[in-house]
Amino acid sequence: MILKCVLCSVASYGEVLDYLIFQHDEITKAKLYDGNGNRLLRPVYLMDGLNCTPMAFPWMAEELNREFRKNTDPKDIQMIHYIISYHPDDAEYRGLDLHRAHELSLEWARRCLPGMLGVVCTHEDGDHHAGNFHTHIILNSLKYTDEIAQSMKHPDLTRRGNRFNPRRATCLAHREILDEIAIREDLTPGYSGSFPSDRINNREYHVRYLGQKKLDEENRKIIASGGIPTRKVFLTEKQEYRIAVYDASRRSRDIAEFKRILWEEHKIRLMETDGKWRYVREGTKGYSPGTLGPAYYREVVEDRVAWNRKYPDEIARYLKEKQRQHGLELAELRADSLPGYLETLSPPYSDDLVGDICRAVNALGWEFSSKEEQVQALKPYAELVRQPYMHNRKLSELDRREKILPSLLDEWKGKLADARKALARQETLCFFRNAQRDYGPLKVELASSSDPEVFRKEHWRELSTLEAAERYLKDVPPKTPEEQREEYRQAYKAVRYARSLIQDIQEDLDWFHEIRPLMDPIRPELERAQEDRNLRRERVLEARRRCAREDASREEKHLIPPDYER
Repeated sequence: MILKCVLCSVASYGEVLDYLIFQHDEITKAKLYDGNGNRLLRPVYLMDGLNCTPMAFPWMAEELNREFRKNTDPKDIQMIHYIISYHPDDAEYRGLDLHRAHELSLEWARRCLPGMLGVVCTHEDGDHHAGNFHTHIILNSLKYTDEIAQSMKHPDLTRRGNRFNPRRATCLAHREILDEIAIREDLTPGYSGSFPSDRINNREYHVRYLGQKKLDEENRKIIASGGIPTRKVFLTEKQEYRIAVYDASRRSRDIAEFKRILWEEHKIRLMETDGKWRYVREGTKGYSPGTLGPAYYREVVEDRVAWNRKYPDEIARYLKEKQRQHGLELAELRADSLPGYLETLSPPYSDDLVGDICRAVNALGWEFSSKEEQVQALKPYAELVRQPYMHNRKLSELDRREKILPSLLDEWKGKLADARKALARQETLCFFRNAQRDYGPLKVELASSSDPEVFRKEHWRELSTLEAAERYLKDVPPKTPEEQREEYRQAYKAVRYARSLIQDIQEDLDWFHEIRPLMDPIRPELERAQEDRNLRRERVLEARRRCAREDASREEKHLIPPDYER
């Protein structure tokens, strides 16, 4: 279970509710419509309100803002958005369903956010088809009632109408409570005791995604025209600041040198106000270390500079590694271009399947009307021969591997089904053994009760569970809690291993299906090259055997005494 918090300055509570109920594009957030022009509802979702009904939340939030005359400035934090994400394995192996995930999220919201006005909505699938349950908790930033939570570190700010701004300590307390719920329910905890080194918010994530998509399209056009791209990874403005600060801190022995490198090479000024730093480029507001991440705070930079001053060799080592990484990036960019494809498929050829493919491709004698057509034809073969799996292989070995993969996949699917049955049995055993351990004393109380019928009616659920456990565990040997956990762990490990192996086999099978259209046009040439290689190898072996026979006969003649004929 992972917790994420987003503060929103400009909020439209109605549009937020609309997003929770209707389908949207994952990247552009555009509304989706059916063929008749009607909005598409989400197939499955659960929604509840905090101190309100879900549909009344937009109206009540606006009324609360008008009552206290707050959230009128676009710069104000008008809405707080929490996201709780559950691990995909929790649904597959730990029995988590949508209703249970929604209940746990509601429990967390009522424990950590009492007195807040908002809605809690649980969806069945995460972004980019992650396959996990996740919950959106949308809150108005103003307190609705005077309730105080234990996790709130500033109780004086929790009165009705005051703004609730979750700070670092509060967020850490919220994460601890979420991990406590996960451990209690035997779910995957987040163990998020600290913030990540780079604070990438939702807006930066989508900017980076769209920028990378645009850069890939530009690089494709450059490669299609026969050129070499200049960069492969899109950098946001924040990421450029992070790289600049890290580079300057790794090359400096004091803060003055850090400021000089930051300005001369990256055109970033280090501004200091009341002991707080801010990185600013000309014509921009810049960013504070808190916006970039904990790795860019003043204390961290000073520690890194002090380390460089103590160990001067670290700077030379960093510069050498930086130059090496730059050379690797340039080599990778060149390899993913038309000149790189031509170099990959050109002599000298290796004496194996890779060399046969290169010779067969050049023997086809293709004539291209444009460089883009040449790129489309040569790129798949260049990527194929670069794969380490292709080296020192034979065509017959690939064919054999492709034939046995379907049967191997079916075999491991059967093993996975058996492993899941074993895991389900272990889960059932755990449930009944725990029930027997927890409800066992009720049987003694029932026997000593003055009115067994009334006692049975009061505890009918526990007693029926205990009787079912006794029937199920009748022929099962008893286990200690440690042995029980170990059996469950082994069953869970078997399921994970079988599933990962099936995924690897399926990837191999998909790869063979991808390369088959590439290999079919050049297969006759590959088979002929393999026959020639086998013939050459046989000739070499025959020559070695002939030389061995001649050496043996010569040695035998040498052993005959000179006066043997006399």
